[in-house]
Amino acid sequence: MRDALRAVPLRAVCSSPLTRAKETAATVAAPHGLAVVLYDGLREIGVGEWEGLLTHEIEARYVRELRDWWERPHLTRIPGGETLDELRERGMRAIAEIRARFPDDAVAVVAHGGVNKTILLTALNAPLASYWRIRQANACINELVYDGDRTRVVILNATTHLAALPAEGAQSRVSGAGRRSSPETW
Repeated sequence: MRDALRAVPLRAVCSSPLTRAKETAATVAAPHGLAVVLYDGLREIGVGEWEGLLTHEIEARYVRELRDWWERPHLTRIPGGETLDELRERGMRAIAEIRARFPDDAVAVVAHGGVNKTILLTALNAPLASYWRIRQANACINELVYDGDRTRVVILNATTHLAALPAEGAQSRVSGAGRRSSPETW
């Protein structure tokens, strides 16, 4: 990602405070001589009781809740976690703060798949029911262009800069830090 964004005249690099995002943001910021600005609202969705569990553990313990999450994510609260409405509200609040602070500047925002999806759905004026219709690969690039109250999604889920990197393992723990446990990131 650092090399993909090296030529972009970034004025700021903003990030979720979670470790993986902060590390990625620092890598992007370094060639530009920028410090990373942290925004708590860019954290990944709070997965509550699912935190740290493997996918097969969630499938065994939370059959109904997991089915609801896949079929009706916009109506489902992960046990002890957040709803998509809550995630979108805090993610969009962070984006509004970033836009106010850097109104006409190119800014890299490093976040997580779930919060990215809610920001993208909002930009597209699409319902949260469409959550699973957008793919966000780890370390993908999206480009949003703001013109007043209008937002254009110019690039979505670009991953060509990752072609030479090894693939991530299929089995991982579910984490609000954005580690994936399925082909989708949360």
